[in-house]
Amino acid sequence: MTQVTFFINRSLIEGYRISGHADEDTEGPLGSLVCAGISALSMATYNGLEGVCQIPEEDLKTQLEDGFLSVYVLDRDHLARKEVQVLLKTLQLGLENIAGQYSQYIKINIQEVSDAFN
Repeated sequence: MTQVTFFINRSLIEGYRISGHADEDTEGPLGSLVCAGISALSMATYNGLEGVCQIPEEDLKTQLEDGFLSVYVLDRDHLARKEVQVLLKTLQLGLENIAGQYSQYIKINIQEVSDAFN
């Protein structure tokens, strides 16, 4: 199962963490397809933060490993930009839609934080 956590501070999404594989405990192709969808959305969001929103690498804290991705926007000025929040909220909406259809493969958690980077 894939675990997703969104870190929210005063209604702004500061970052997200995705761990696990949706297909690790399943037989057949459905789990692999769900996992691919989760990966595509999460990587597209990360790429959009860098490429479209042009957040410099030093203003993002990222970790990428097999079955694990975490992305945090470190700069409060970037967090307050509308396009940054649109990207992050679109990721949240997309993953919530997947979870609504395939809850056996993905669980979404919302963690209210005062500072996700401590």
